[in-house]
Amino acid sequence: MSRPQASRSRSAARAVVSRPAKPRPVAGQLALRVAPRAAKRVHTALSALGRIEPYEPASLLILHKAAKVAGSAVDSAIETLVRDGLVEYVMPVLRDAGSGLRLIPTDEITVRFRPKAPVQGTLTDMRRTEGVSVARRNEFVPSQYTLRVARPSGTRTLDIAKRLEARDDVEFAAPNYISDIKR
Repeated sequence: MSRPQASRSRSAARAVVSRPAKPRPVAGQLALRVAPRAAKRVHTALSALGRIEPYEPASLLILHKAAKVAGSAVDSAIETLVRDGLVEYVMPVLRDAGSGLRLIPTDEITVRFRPKAPVQGTLTDMRRTEGVSVARRNEFVPSQYTLRVARPSGTRTLDIAKRLEARDDVEFAAPNYISDIKR
């Protein structure tokens, strides 16, 4: 009995590999990465807008917006906190369709380059076009890097990961998430 041959082409691999369903935003929830020693001040500033959930040890606060609070009031409060240096970035809270767990995008993207890709030149191009920097190189997989996104608020990290994933010199690009755990 013969075995099916695995295809090495990118399109064939993508057709065979099943990607998880795209996470969906959780209505009324935002995750705020709080600057060091600013959690109490941020908590106080946001408490009139809804319930605040500490999300340790990631230095995050999750705002559960109250139903009667206008989105513009939330936006204004967050803009002030960012401008004052109390909040580093704001991300949507997402829910994984398969597991139901919450996911919070970070400012990092894991990228693995194709075997013959000119890694240094590609990293330079990514810095120039996407504004990312190298956070670290995987010591066990030399063609894999963790990139840091400048100004990661909103869906910027997800958008950049999607563009990097589409490049011919990239094997995969995936945003890093902070996630709930299921026991």
